[in-house]
Amino acid sequence: MDNNKKIYIDRMIENLPVLRAKSGLTQAELAQVVGVSRQTILAAEKKQRELTWSMFLALLNVFGSNENTAALIDTFGIRPEGYQNSIKKQVESTASSSVNVKKKNESDNSDELIIEMSSQIKVLNEQLFEVKAKLNELETEHSQIKEELIMAMNKITSQDEIIEKLMEK
Repeated sequence: MDNNKKIYIDRMIENLPVLRAKSGLTQAELAQVVGVSRQTILAAEKKQRELTWSMFLALLNVFGSNENTAALIDTFGIRPEGYQNSIKKQVESTASSSVNVKKKNESDNSDELIIEMSSQIKVLNEQLFEVKAKLNELETEHSQIKEELIMAMNKITSQDEIIEKLMEK
């Protein structure tokens, strides 16, 4: 890992409990926003887990766009050079576009695009999970209906055999 990245990551880990508290997010809420488990956030806060660069960027995006923590990011020296404040970009974007149309600023850097794509992937994964759960429900229901149909056919066959025996007498 690039030494500069490690410095920023270490600063984020060092200040993570303060940033999370100032943002008003619980560990579980922050974990959900970033797309990790609560245990991952807990381990990072206890300095028992290193952050990946993508997780660092996700946290930077969360805290950099929160009005209670955006200034702290700079105070703690967590924001890499050239990484613009998300709030400032959002204000500029809103001012230059209509309410329903948000245009991407041409100067967006690749880190911000990665964060946006990660967020979209998370949503798609959640939707995929829901679809798989529904598919499992349908497969279970299908199996139950199939079993009921087999039992009904066996019952009909038994009744047909009884009728045949009665007719033979």
